[in-house]
Amino acid sequence: MSATGPAALLEAARDSPRGLWAHGESWIAHAAPIASAEVWADEGDRRFTVAGDAAAELFGRLDGEGVARVYGGFSFSTEGDRTVSSFPAAILYLPEVELKHRRGVWTLIARGRSRAEADEAWDRWADAIVHRMKRRQAPGMGLVPSQPLGTLTQADGGSPEAAYGAWTREVGAVLGRIAAGEVDKVVLARALDFRPGRRMDPVELALALWRGNSRSHVFFFEPGKETALVGASPEVLAEVRGRTIRATAVAGSAPSPVSAAERRRSAVRLLESAKDRDEHDFVAGHIEGTLTDLGCRVRRDVSPAVLDLGAIQHLETEVTAELPPRVTALELLAALHPTPAVCGYPRDAARAILKEAESFDREWYAGPVGWLASDGDARFVPALRSAIRKGDSWRLYAGAGIVGGSDPEREWEETELKFRPMLRAMARAQCAGGHPGAAGK
Repeated sequence: MSATGPAALLEAARDSPRGLWAHGESWIAHAAPIASAEVWADEGDRRFTVAGDAAAELFGRLDGEGVARVYGGFSFSTEGDRTVSSFPAAILYLPEVELKHRRGVWTLIARGRSRAEADEAWDRWADAIVHRMKRRQAPGMGLVPSQPLGTLTQADGGSPEAAYGAWTREVGAVLGRIAAGEVDKVVLARALDFRPGRRMDPVELALALWRGNSRSHVFFFEPGKETALVGASPEVLAEVRGRTIRATAVAGSAPSPVSAAERRRSAVRLLESAKDRDEHDFVAGHIEGTLTDLGCRVRRDVSPAVLDLGAIQHLETEVTAELPPRVTALELLAALHPTPAVCGYPRDAARAILKEAESFDREWYAGPVGWLASDGDARFVPALRSAIRKGDSWRLYAGAGIVGGSDPEREWEETELKFRPMLRAMARAQCAGGHPGAAGK
């Protein structure tokens, strides 16, 4: 896997909004919006409708042939008030330039308000990309510390011992409400604040995360200077191709051992775990039920498979359906989000508990991020295993699903495991920050 291609565009666009979408060997880098739509919290849950209308208006203004895409995402909710960044409730932007790679084919796309502007943009970006690809050297991939250099603290400023104590009390309280029949599942999140002790470029962070998590959907979105979102999601919230819908239910977790034989045994234990199957079934059932309520004919895997991401294993079920007439991708998104994989079940009861239990604003953590095309196609994932930048600091997020039978210590260990990919990527990004081709050098 070579990160030279997307890095060349992202480095050339360092003074403008930019982003990356990558899965496996396929990727799309995009930059320099020629039009954008921002939706703020006062729109509430109408943000999906407002953003969809704005995207349709942007597409309606375009001349020329071909399919255009807007990129961006949505906050987890519109009820938070303890923010660490300036992300609005939703952003979708139409980039001037896209560079993508799929199945060995590279494509450069440039747009403008006229054909002449598009031609000029194509020449300008092509020259900039070629120049940077010639001078850029990939950073060395030798031994890298598993922890980045800097200060890592709890989001509330307390000690790790105090945070663990608070977590134990929160999980205990949720288990009490589950036992009382108020709720079946609640996804509690943790947040860590990190201040790097060495230069860490967000592009290098995104590329390092992609190198270490190629089976996940890696995203990088930088809407403004010193504000960025980076993450690696194991699941698809909603993918639309033509009229076909695809979503994956991912819930239930276990550490993935080093040896292949131990991984196989761990996978069998995960499949046989009643607690993890219950946690997973809430998610798969929510997706199936939501699509059915929209009028879809739904097809679902008979039983979950094990998704092995290297350090962690999950139960995964694929759900497919046909998108009904007059239902748009963003209407589908609004119906599905938040799933029990990121919130809980039933949804309203779980959201009410999260407002009480979590001392921080999730912002875009666990919100939908991705792209929407002018032909109606789309792909959005929940912003998991993610970090949000604000100036010189980053906030990392990780969550665990609490159901009957959950153990506070095991759930804490699961969040620690979910923080690990981002921490390792931060360590690599800091090492890459001084290589000869690094952005800003």
